[in-house]
Amino acid sequence: MARRKSEIKRKKPVAVNPPRKRQTAATLLLAALVALFVATPLIASETASENGHGLLLIMLWMLLLLGWLLHGVLQGGLRLRFGPTEWMVLLFVAWMAASTLVMDGQGNARAAINGFWRWASLALAFFLTRQLVRSAEAVRAVSLVMTAVAVGLSIYAFYQFFVTVPATQRMFADDPVGAMRAAGFDPQDEVARRMLIDRVMSHEPTATFALTNSLAGFLAAWLTFLIGRTMWKPIQQRGWLAQGAAIGCILILGGCLLLTKSRTGMIASAAGVALYGLLWLRTLGGREISWRWLGVSAAAIIVVCVIGVGLAVAVGGIDPLVISEAPKTLQYRLEYWRATAAMIAEHPLFGCGPGNFQDYYISHQLPQASESVADPHNLFFEVWATGGAPAFFFFLGFLVCVGRRWRSLGGAAEGEHGSASDGAPTAGREWAVYGGAGAGVLLSYPLGLMVGLAPEAFFFLASLPLAIGAAALLRTQPLNATVLKTSLAVAFVVLSINLLAAGGISFPGVAGSWWLLAALWLNLTDSPQTEFALTPRRVLLGLAMATVGMLIFYRTAFMPALTAPAILSDAQVAERLGQPQNAHKAYQQACLIDPWSAVYPARLANFAFRQWRRTHDDQDWAEFERAADLALSRNARSRSLRKSVAETYLQAYALSGEEVRLQQALQQYRVLAELSPNSSYSHAQLAWVLHLAGKKSQAAGEAAEALRLDALNPHADKKLSIYSAPNAPQPNPQQPSPQKGGETLEQVMQRLRSTIH
Repeated sequence: MARRKSEIKRKKPVAVNPPRKRQTAATLLLAALVALFVATPLIASETASENGHGLLLIMLWMLLLLGWLLHGVLQGGLRLRFGPTEWMVLLFVAWMAASTLVMDGQGNARAAINGFWRWASLALAFFLTRQLVRSAEAVRAVSLVMTAVAVGLSIYAFYQFFVTVPATQRMFADDPVGAMRAAGFDPQDEVARRMLIDRVMSHEPTATFALTNSLAGFLAAWLTFLIGRTMWKPIQQRGWLAQGAAIGCILILGGCLLLTKSRTGMIASAAGVALYGLLWLRTLGGREISWRWLGVSAAAIIVVCVIGVGLAVAVGGIDPLVISEAPKTLQYRLEYWRATAAMIAEHPLFGCGPGNFQDYYISHQLPQASESVADPHNLFFEVWATGGAPAFFFFLGFLVCVGRRWRSLGGAAEGEHGSASDGAPTAGREWAVYGGAGAGVLLSYPLGLMVGLAPEAFFFLASLPLAIGAAALLRTQPLNATVLKTSLAVAFVVLSINLLAAGGISFPGVAGSWWLLAALWLNLTDSPQTEFALTPRRVLLGLAMATVGMLIFYRTAFMPALTAPAILSDAQVAERLGQPQNAHKAYQQACLIDPWSAVYPARLANFAFRQWRRTHDDQDWAEFERAADLALSRNARSRSLRKSVAETYLQAYALSGEEVRLQQALQQYRVLAELSPNSSYSHAQLAWVLHLAGKKSQAAGEAAEALRLDALNPHADKKLSIYSAPNAPQPNPQQPSPQKGGETLEQVMQRLRSTIH
């Protein structure tokens, strides 16, 4: 008997410790998930995918996936949520990968690769949320954390509006030339000066985003969510302090949304409030809210909106242009969508590839368009134009699967009675979310420094503490899962409406909330039958596949972005120190390390041309041509790159007088005009070079086309009259130049056109 008792004692630790370890691992994984979601909107993500900004966040998402799978291997299996919704997401990502491969060599290869991994990381965030945020308690905590982030960003945006932006405007007014140089612009560049003035004089805050519309979309979603979870029941059933804090947060978020002047964000939020009213009437009626309280709430919302708009007008946050310019904004959207429809018709199957929208858009941009946009300002058009028809239908299938859950509103949700299917204690799971949120805020600062857009000290010293205090008060409010899932559903609809006209579905700072809201809503409406067990062998297979995927990401995106810029910096240092051989080797090494980027061969071409100007050695010129051809092969549709190459050929013609250099420049300018057929400036450049080449009739024809397109464009900042007349060598000293001192490019084109007669 004594022997049997000792055996039982030895077995006790084996039976008790593994569950605790599993709970600890699940808690840490949940905290890491929340940290990544919190850090994402605190880092500007609207920059071009070619720059490589955000790749570290993608790597962290992949490491989280590996950690979750490794946890499954160690615990002897996993409970997997994977149904029709997840299949649509998987097929969507797979087709985006196919589009990236097919479009390689036809556009910007580096932007396509980075853009694909950005899409993949958003899908991965959705998938991991489906697996790790399993109970209603965890969903409540995650949604509360994101609401607090929105409150913190709103307070930060108010600081920008009242302090940072006026200070920047005063600095620019005092020393415009110095301000332009500090911003990296040439003070002699009239177009750049106009662009900088427009940017500086804009009062709209951006918080940690690069675009005001992105901030507005983020705020609209979480403002609508907060309205739903706050106004569902009468104040008497809640604490006065908590309810007051909730209403205060609603005013802060709504006021900041007004300051953005985003019509789309305001309309989407109004649609969300209207949708709440319909749901109250349809699903709850007198059971949850009385008719008297419904009338009082509606009147209060109207009064608050009127007061808020009045205050915004008083401080200059809203001006009459917000209303009067609405038809013009709609006209611009229609122009974007018409050009995008032409893109889709030209590339129906695989699209233009991730990250390549703007370069392809220019080929279809309307003559009267105001700008060359980086996205079509519509989630459906962007997905279709980027990945082709199959990607669009998989994306649409995902929305259909999500929309089918709408019928569950008003019913019981998984976790409503306190179930915790992840096996972790409720308190531990909730505080893991809050701990992860703190880690995400800390993570955002170094990540923000990497892209040059880290939040200012005010955000950490003032905005963040106030947001934490608001979250602590909101946490005390009672909230059942039915109200929670309704608020999540309406917030998802609101953000979708915003994305229909503002765009941003490929920007993680905005799209991250969209995928998160969808996943949280689905988690609350899932039934136990949607899960199935994965055996350790299958989990191990998944771990192997995820490891291979991460290695591919490391080789194609992360490693080049990590090492090539450092080597480029070494090359530039060596060149400044007068070590051309070391500089040449470093430039070549950067080209080899990143075989998809056009940046490094373009820098090598510039270096080789500088060497040629000094030595006039044929080897240096041959090196320039090889590097220029390599750069163009990696980014065939880049107007800026091709223009740089064309101008270099023109400079070579000016220095050497060799006719072949002029013909090479002319060839590049012809391609430029083909890439942007509706650009008056491109045709004007081509007309000038044709004139230099002595092709009088062709020059006159291109000049006439440039003037025709210029007349169609009503935007003053796009007119040929704002450009100075070009300076270039004459092909024949006896041939008089049509250029005179003080002339504009428009006047030069008029002179060239007159030669056709």
